[in-house]
Amino acid sequence: MMETFIVSLLFFIMLAALAIWLLKRIRTVEEGHVVVTQWMDRHSRVVKPGPYVLWPFEEEVAKIMVRQREATIPVPNVFTHGGLPVTVNLRYTYRLDPTRMAKDELYYSDAERKEQQITIFKQLFQEIIEELNPSNNKADKAESENDHQGEKPPQRVDISKLFSPFGGEKGIELRKMLGERAQEMLAEHGIDLKSAPLVVGGLQLPQPIVDAYTTYITSDLDSTSRSTFIERVRKAAPEMSETGLVQLFYLIQNPSAELHAIFSSGTVQPDVYLHRGDTMIRQPATPPPLQSPPQPQPPSGNSSPQKPIQPTPPETSLQDLPLTREVMDTLKFGKF
Repeated sequence: MMETFIVSLLFFIMLAALAIWLLKRIRTVEEGHVVVTQWMDRHSRVVKPGPYVLWPFEEEVAKIMVRQREATIPVPNVFTHGGLPVTVNLRYTYRLDPTRMAKDELYYSDAERKEQQITIFKQLFQEIIEELNPSNNKADKAESENDHQGEKPPQRVDISKLFSPFGGEKGIELRKMLGERAQEMLAEHGIDLKSAPLVVGGLQLPQPIVDAYTTYITSDLDSTSRSTFIERVRKAAPEMSETGLVQLFYLIQNPSAELHAIFSSGTVQPDVYLHRGDTMIRQPATPPPLQSPPQPQPPSGNSSPQKPIQPTPPETSLQDLPLTREVMDTLKFGKF
């Protein structure tokens, strides 16, 4: 009888210990997340939201947020057609799909996953910008060769090449191509972009160029300060083309409030500073002042006649800027 009681007691103790062990092994994955587990230091499974039990020698090693979220990512050193290195600020909404990730990608930290997306976007920008490069167009090539053979210098600065192809019709095409290809490429790494479109929030100029501009615009604007500015720009952007350098310098020689805001803040908003429906970036130029209406003659006893009141000039018009010989001589630039 005593032996039966002892056996029963041991049995109940074992059941209680098993129950306690099971309770301690019960886990819950909150909604909007999944958990990655390992068994004996090897990948085991991806657990979906809800309660589950960790098997013996199994442990949680990572938690991934899979619900939809918004990201703002700067993609550095993207070269425009003018050779200007800019940082493209992207905004988009995405969610993660662990079922499409490689095993190594399941263990990425947030910082590593962000770096992965930046690398993918940088590759996409480089491919698309090369495809949209005007030099790839046969008509453009033929025209460029004819100009070169005749040694005909350009009469006007193509300002759009500084920030092209981020504005106008090329900008629309770039954003479309970027959205389509990004969805496909990121999906291979378990990143779903289908819920919302990509938005190019702005272009960030290199800080050394912004600093060089700030120094130049506050200087005496003499030949020494111009040479110093050009030297600093070449050092900050060694891959910048001569055409792009001419355009950049000429823009600074003809500052407007909009351009001053670009170079002082370092941020370019394409939808604000680019002419709608056109591939050109245009410089606002103030038109000639209107003739003032005739003013009444002052009384004969007044020895100090009033000055005529100048009317407020209308809104600025948009026009191309001529490429002056002064700029060409300053840069010591003979051919494009």
